[in-house]
Amino acid sequence: MRQVEIGRHKVSGLCLGGNPFSGFSHQSSERDQQMRDYFTPEVIWETLAFAERSGINTLFARVDNH
Repeated sequence: MRQVEIGRHKVSGLCLGGNPFSGFSHQSSERDQQMRDYFTPEVIWETLAFAERSGINTLFARVDNH
């Protein structure tokens, strides 16, 4: 995975976004609920672990229920 340096930090070229974790689909309230139902804390942790194993070390996320 390509990384760039920002100050003293290395940031992966591909980053995760937290909208799916929080249920922000930008499509419909029904899709939002589907995302909230699917992304349990366990699934979120599995997703983050998979991303880390794949070389992704950057996440843009909200600070909310998750």
